[in-house]
Amino acid sequence: MLRDLILGDFIRCHAAPGERQDSLSYQLSDMLTLFCLRFKGGQGDGTRSPEGIPAPWKDCAWADYAFTQACLRHLPQIKEKLVLSSVLCNACAMSLRPYTDGGGRECKGAKINLILERGDSVLNICEIRYSGEELVIDSEYAGKLRTEMEALRKHDSCGKSFRRTFITQHGVSKDSCCGIADSEVRLDDLFAG
Repeated sequence: MLRDLILGDFIRCHAAPGERQDSLSYQLSDMLTLFCLRFKGGQGDGTRSPEGIPAPWKDCAWADYAFTQACLRHLPQIKEKLVLSSVLCNACAMSLRPYTDGGGRECKGAKINLILERGDSVLNICEIRYSGEELVIDSEYAGKLRTEMEALRKHDSCGKSFRRTFITQHGVSKDSCCGIADSEVRLDDLFAG
């Protein structure tokens, strides 16, 4: 049954970087089903409309989620923009829960929508964000991204290199905190050619 759902493009399956194929994660990818479950509360009676969605969700979350899904459907274009077309890449996602390590220190979790695990022992950690204008990375957001990257480094036992890639509609603002973005992909790059 899972095979049929994958073939029908209702779900996507992937293994996290460094994980075996027998520990696959599954992600619902059908846009209509996702919309109904997330914004209609799973109630398929048709009595609620998008106008009934609270404003913060309607304006931000759905646009961000739709943009992320569009990006995940354009992996060849993302790889081309990053000059990775000829490099063996495994596209996956990862969700790390917060935990306490052996020394009693609390480690924050991380949720990454797209990781390009490259054959040259580099992981492109892709931050996919929708914004109506250039994305501004302030110090608070930069701190969150650094914490996320540290959680991934602690999880990675293979000593791979990490590169932060931003995928946005209009790019990253030049006024943003420097040193966070190694590369970027814009919406236009997904539909070029």
